[in-house]
Amino acid sequence: MSTSITPRIAIIGAGPGGLTLARILQLHSVPCKVYEADESPTSRPQGGSLDLHHDTGLLALKTAGLMEQFRSKARPEGEQMIVMSKDGKILMDHGAQEAPPEGEENLLERPEIDRKDLRNILLESLDEGRVEWNRKVKSVDVTDAEKGIHKIIFADGTSVETDLVVGADGAWSRVRGLLTDAKPKYSGMTYVDLTVSDMDKRFPELGKAVGDGMLVVVEPEKGLLTQRNSHGVVRIYAVLKVDADWTTSPSGFPAIAANGPAAIKSFLLSQYSSYTPTLQSIIQNADDHPITPRAIWGLPQYGYTWSPKPGVTLLGDAAHLMPPSGEGVNLAMIDGLELALQIVKVVENGGIEERWRGELFGGLKEYAGKMLPKGEGESQIADAMFEAFYGPKSPQSFVDMMTSLVQGVQIEM
Repeated sequence: MSTSITPRIAIIGAGPGGLTLARILQLHSVPCKVYEADESPTSRPQGGSLDLHHDTGLLALKTAGLMEQFRSKARPEGEQMIVMSKDGKILMDHGAQEAPPEGEENLLERPEIDRKDLRNILLESLDEGRVEWNRKVKSVDVTDAEKGIHKIIFADGTSVETDLVVGADGAWSRVRGLLTDAKPKYSGMTYVDLTVSDMDKRFPELGKAVGDGMLVVVEPEKGLLTQRNSHGVVRIYAVLKVDADWTTSPSGFPAIAANGPAAIKSFLLSQYSSYTPTLQSIIQNADDHPITPRAIWGLPQYGYTWSPKPGVTLLGDAAHLMPPSGEGVNLAMIDGLELALQIVKVVENGGIEERWRGELFGGLKEYAGKMLPKGEGESQIADAMFEAFYGPKSPQSFVDMMTSLVQGVQIEM
């Protein structure tokens, strides 16, 4: 005899998308578990600053009931963007936003927040035990394809069985292979991430030069970006055209890093020898730690799709990995919101097992039908922006694109 039950839901990955999904499910009393490979919330750096958009990331936070917490950490002034040539000429200065009146959060178009702060806001909103740490996934196996039951096997040999597994596990998702054979492709560019702590106290003139938001210096196949974070931290991204394996090859970055931070900075300065002394000093004054190389990968932007299957789906970078464009985290969070609403609708309808399994699969199809085209469109824009950054017509192509975006003109693909 069939029984009325609630689906067992497993979310793989405690990034903004997976945590948004968990938070909204919790608000509707739908149980779930988040499994994260990190040993703890503080076991590794979470990256730089993010800009959240009113119709995606901010909408998800508002639905999750977390706008007050967001306001306490957000930096509207971080929206400033200065585009500079390598000889120091300012090509564009899009000024900072002013904070809107209390309660008018829709006026916040793209406020900045540190990735760590955003993650903490979401984590602190979840019940104790909702997230399990140090749970690295080894594989996800199909137990019953018709019913959508899967077994998640962890690196420590333990396992759990689920009625729905959500791959929110990023670029190298262990879940993606259940739905598609698509693999990330290297963009040709690698970012070397550095940090300057206490910029304004230690290097006040340099702090004025980088501004309140982003300083962008780009040219064909190269770039130097800086980004304000909270607490006086400025993150630096030295962008180079290198081979895909440069970050791991014994003859690549590891060989340079073996001689210490000074050797890394010396190498980077050799790559930016034609830049002004002020721009070079940004690298010279970077902290010795951390310095991290990060190759940029993306999933196919044209014709990339997959047919939904019972009991499994994807969100965020696991679903639509793309070069940095400001949209990745926003897409992940709106994915989390829209998937949560589909699940809540099924659970609130109740019903015997055959009924809710059918409705859940229908909800996954509806979710994918909206999410995949949206991701494809944003991926095309991200690739166009990446080409404007580092293509043969940079930096003018980037200035033209940013001017169009500021003026609300649609980008031609």
